[in-house]
Amino acid sequence: MMIEASVIIPFFGDQKTLEVCLASLRAIVCDSSNIEIVVVDNHPEATLKEQDYTGIVLCHESIPGSYAARNKGIKVSKGQFLFFTDADTVVDAQYLKMGLKRLKENAILYGGRIELTYHDKDRPRSLELYEKMFYFQQKFYVEIEGYGATANLFGPRDIFLKFNGFDSSLRSGGDQDFCRRAQAEGVEIIYADEVIVFHPSRYRFKDFLIRRLRAFSGNLYLFYRQRGLNNKMVKEKIGHFLNQEKFYEWNADWDFYKSLSQNEQKSIRRWHRIFSFVDVITLLVCKANYRRLKSLTLIDRRF
Repeated sequence: MMIEASVIIPFFGDQKTLEVCLASLRAIVCDSSNIEIVVVDNHPEATLKEQDYTGIVLCHESIPGSYAARNKGIKVSKGQFLFFTDADTVVDAQYLKMGLKRLKENAILYGGRIELTYHDKDRPRSLELYEKMFYFQQKFYVEIEGYGATANLFGPRDIFLKFNGFDSSLRSGGDQDFCRRAQAEGVEIIYADEVIVFHPSRYRFKDFLIRRLRAFSGNLYLFYRQRGLNNKMVKEKIGHFLNQEKFYEWNADWDFYKSLSQNEQKSIRRWHRIFSFVDVITLLVCKANYRRLKSLTLIDRRF
């Protein structure tokens, strides 16, 4: 029987969160024989055992990085349509139904909604509020910046094959690179608000800092490769990061910000100052040492 859809999940991290993700997918796939779930173990040596994951297509990719893992998933999968998500997400009950509806109406690329969830839903921490405000702004990414974050990106298999999948040399920003290459050749990408995954927020400072360093250095690497990190650009970036009057010019969920108390808004501005300073230090270090830039894109592999 033809496989209609493949859900591809790169795995590097906590096996418990992967199991929660798979449980949410199994609940909507049930006994369907035309949908497969592909998990790509991205540890240096395979850590997942096939007997523990019956009904799952399990494979291994030793090249570090989620985009290398996703490419392996593309290679081994058989679905007509490919859905990408992360190993720590929980998918909505209508995730596949609504995603397939979109694809059958118009076989292009889609970026679905990514909802952040709190560690304690009744008492979110200030760092979680900061992340919810500034991160996973999928509608903005798709409609303004022209790409969909791979926590919820889906489209026809043929498109991913035509453009040779993701650039496996990238540790962050591979979704931007792929979608923009596809758009440059006339492939459309649309935001699908009704196709939802839930992503846990990072409430520990260390976890958030590591993610910030990896993502920022990855975007710098992509920028460096395309344009170079010249002194003029570095100076402009530093000026933007350190000028707190530009706070309201950042891409963020400003409606969410306005809904918060004054103390919560103050804490968000405090975090923004801290992480803007982190960005400046990262930028200066990477400008001085290109090798350090590449090593920072793998910082999450060291902790």
